[in-house]
Parts: sequence; structure tokens; C-alpha cells
Amino acid sequence: MRDIDEEFDRWFLDVLERGDMDAVLDTPDEELELAGNGAHEIRSWLAVAGALAPARGQTLTYEPIYPWITGMAVSRFEPIS
Repeated sequence: MRDIDEEFDRWFLDVLERGDMDAVLDTPDEELELAGNGAHEIRSWLAVAGALAPARGQTLTYEPIYPWITGMAVSRFEPIS
């Protein structure tokens, strides 16, 4: 169990907002492990981003929840027709 890596979480949310998937797609598992407990969940976020590309994420909220030892975010993706 590690502390919440708020810097990583905010970096990743920024990547979604910029639509810069190349910045994260090649991130090795070992590097994700350094970001903490929930970092592997970014694969789910990337799947959504890929399915809705070229739409970009819009972070609605982010909050580190220390009792849960994870950062929680809500992002909105609006499909581009």
C-alpha cells in the first residue's frame, strides 16, 4: 500500500484533457507501480478515451480520498460527430 500520488493523478487527467495519449501509452508497468494502488486503472480510462477519440476528457472533479488510499476523478467525454 502506498500513498496517493496526486501529482501522477493530475498529470494523467491533464493528458486526457490534452488528448495526448502518446504521453502515457508506453508507460511500463513498473512505472505505474510507483504511482500507487489504483494506477493500473488508467487502462480503463484509456479504453474510454480511445473509443471516443478524438474527443478529449474534461475533468469535472478530482479528490484524493485518503481513507480509501486512492484518488477519485470524474471526467466527461463528449463524442464528436
